[in-house]
Amino acid sequence: MNSSSEEQPTREGRLCQNYECENTATQRCSACKKAWYCGGRCQKENWAVHIFDCKHNAPMRSAHHLIRACTRDLMPTDPQTLEDYGFARLNDSQDMSMLLGLYQGFCMIHWQGGGLEARTLDKWLREGSLVQRIKDTFEPVPLQNRGAYYPWFLENQWVLDGSPIPSQNTAEALVDRMEKALWDVLGHARKAQFPTWPMEKKICVQLYRILLSDFHPAPINPSEEYIGFGFCVARDMFTEMVIARLYRALIASCSFEEFCDAYEASSLIPLMESKGVISTRSSLPRHFEHVMRSRRMHESVWDLKQYLYGEDSVALIPSVRCDYGFMNCKQPAELDELTVVYKFAFDHKDFDEMELHDSCIRGKILEYIGKFQKLSKKKKQKLARLMKNPYPLPQLHTLSLSA
Repeated sequence: MNSSSEEQPTREGRLCQNYECENTATQRCSACKKAWYCGGRCQKENWAVHIFDCKHNAPMRSAHHLIRACTRDLMPTDPQTLEDYGFARLNDSQDMSMLLGLYQGFCMIHWQGGGLEARTLDKWLREGSLVQRIKDTFEPVPLQNRGAYYPWFLENQWVLDGSPIPSQNTAEALVDRMEKALWDVLGHARKAQFPTWPMEKKICVQLYRILLSDFHPAPINPSEEYIGFGFCVARDMFTEMVIARLYRALIASCSFEEFCDAYEASSLIPLMESKGVISTRSSLPRHFEHVMRSRRMHESVWDLKQYLYGEDSVALIPSVRCDYGFMNCKQPAELDELTVVYKFAFDHKDFDEMELHDSCIRGKILEYIGKFQKLSKKKKQKLARLMKNPYPLPQLHTLSLSA
């Protein structure tokens, strides 16, 4: 984690990469030669985030994942982090956002006071003192400056202290609320008709059920909604919210039959235009319009993303196994290694799913993936074997059929 000083950064006006620091950077990380800081303190404070880019093979604590999620304003996806820091006990998306906001405020206060290292946060978690540390951090803050996250935490300490989950927060209670919200909108008379509806209509019902309960489609299996309604293009929570708001506005302005017909015809974006939900397609999230052009066909890179972020709930489908080299894995350890490499690239801020797709159909996966992490010669040789696919083939586009 040492830094090397230079009188002038290689690019004039380069800013420190530490969170919210606006000072000019004059030192760079001596390990990766890419990250720039204004001084040692900022480099130390940013290490829990930079470790993912600098030394991706280093052992990661769940605390590293949490601090990075707080910095990026993203919900953590690492299963152990979700378990360790209380997210797995929550069934409500608003509560999950409140918990993330609590941790963001907690980290912010500590950063202002000199930093919060992942190993320190991990120590507090393991020794069972994290709840008290959170209280000790927020209690000195004047009441008018505490915001809404800490008061929420005081009413929901069961998330972290091991207390039983309150009855209103159980999965069963959530299902009951979701069903009520759904049929209140669609009309309770339709509920009896639901079993006889075609699959396309049932998929639309599931999207309504999710959105009306303030959730977003997740990359789980089976999940037609994650790719079929374009949520797969989101790189962060904000973009997910933008897409969800578009659909909620559309649901409020069209009939259920109109929505289902547009879904089946792959014309949900034109329906959004006709209902005034969007004024111009240029405002849509990156790749959203592309994915929504056809509900039956999509590039296998989106299935790869669903596999990577769906963890154990998503199986490798044949097109992903073929296109991205998983068929070359001779043992579970190689499959895990390939998964980690892809996940690391997908998490990088400069990564683009369609650029990976283009690299895939040109047979150049390793060249693209190598842009986002340092790879030893030995590692490159191994990945070259694992990432080998049948491409390029003339006029071939790696698409997946979705029923």
